[in-house]
Amino acid sequence: MGDAADVEIDVPDDVVHWVHAEGPDALLTEAVGAPVRIQGTVIAADEDAVVSIRLGTDVLLVEFATARHPVEQGRPDRPSLGDRIELSVPHIDVCPYSI
Repeated sequence: MGDAADVEIDVPDDVVHWVHAEGPDALLTEAVGAPVRIQGTVIAADEDAVVSIRLGTDVLLVEFATARHPVEQGRPDRPSLGDRIELSVPHIDVCPYSI
């Protein structure tokens, strides 16, 4: 085990695919360079495409595809407040910082 660090997690790409989910909050990947699976609860969904997702004690902001970037046929552009969701993204950026 290594040292603990405070980090900011950035999802650089718009989220296009998401599903309703059950189970614990998660931020998982199978291997370095593999897609990252994120599961949590939507705690804010603003008028724009940004959605706040609660992951344990942390909050992750992600941008969902909008009308400019079509989403799956028949699905809403983004989840609603209180939804438990799972999404997969090609990669995340992790940036350490000091408090």
